[in-house]
Amino acid sequence: MKKVVILTLLLVFLCGYAYAQPAPTATGNPLVYKVTLNIFRISSDGGSTWTTVSNTPTEFDIASVTAGQAVGNLFGGSLTPGTYNRIEHTPSASFKMQGYIIDAVGGTDYYTSTTESNGTNSTANFDVNNPPSDYGEATIIVYSYSAGDSLPAVEETVNIVVKFGANQKVNIDFDVSNTLALYNVGGGSYQLMPAAPTATITTE
Repeated sequence: MKKVVILTLLLVFLCGYAYAQPAPTATGNPLVYKVTLNIFRISSDGGSTWTTVSNTPTEFDIASVTAGQAVGNLFGGSLTPGTYNRIEHTPSASFKMQGYIIDAVGGTDYYTSTTESNGTNSTANFDVNNPPSDYGEATIIVYSYSAGDSLPAVEETVNIVVKFGANQKVNIDFDVSNTLALYNVGGGSYQLMPAAPTATITTE
């Protein structure tokens, strides 16, 4: 389930989420995992001052090898030469995901639904070759948030050296294994939500 994204950019993007949640009841591997980045900033002084890289919501599918194109559209310019040590990113609370989890709770299978308000439905006999009519790419809003909300901003410590006149290649390997997660939201109800992927980053 690893997707390698090769970017010719001058920055690093890390995908992490700040919402608090317990361990999921079950997990699966999504076919689609789209996240919208609302704001991205970068700092050279530990976060005392920031340079806004983008404040235009940008969606990309980190389960796809084409994620690099969307991230590339986020920022294709240049940064002042120097060393940058903090980044801050603010993701949307609304995600788009597609996938299913067999026998997630007892003998019940859960899958992403295009018609259910929380993007989650269940059946006792999910068949990937003949799935339910509402199976597909669903909009999933993180529990307790509303459409249009952002998740809390996430800051990361980085070490990005921008050299004068240099065009640096940033290689990002997103691993979305087990990031379609089923959570018990109380009252005997379960909801599919995204779990944070891992990102391995190297620069050349």
